[in-house]
Amino acid sequence: MLNLNLVYLRGDTSSSTMSYYGYNNNPSALDTDATWLIRKVDIGRTYYPSGFESYESKWSDRASCFISPSVPSLTYSINSGTTSLYVSWSGVTGSSRYNVLVTDLNNYVINYFDNATWNTRNPNPVLLVNKTNFVLSGIYTGNTYSVSVSSINVAGASTSTIYIKT
Repeated sequence: MLNLNLVYLRGDTSSSTMSYYGYNNNPSALDTDATWLIRKVDIGRTYYPSGFESYESKWSDRASCFISPSVPSLTYSINSGTTSLYVSWSGVTGSSRYNVLVTDLNNYVINYFDNATWNTRNPNPVLLVNKTNFVLSGIYTGNTYSVSVSSINVAGASTSTIYIKT
């Protein structure tokens, strides 16, 4: 949670219409550390927090945090010996949150990674913060899985879906 009594550690006031302010619990944090809370202030109007009121953004990506994110590019590999599926994607600039939803062809949602659980009653995606991969163990050989990953920030979300036959 943002403590408004804290003094910002970084400020970008180079625009006449908006400014960015960065807060961090670590005064030595690098601009590329994913530990920043960023606020955008439209001069004469209002301020916008980076959306999640938590310290998970990069100061170096401050402007991108307020622009709709791009679509993540997904890759995968299958380890048939351990019946596990490894899915990864490149991080999306301005997005530290990713919703992941995995289903099989019967539309069963697999909602717990590292120990597959099939459940149609809970179609909620798994939220990953500052993580760009996961391992799904216990998959069945010969099945097709749908994997959707959405990059999320305050400006919106973009989703990529791949179908994987094991």
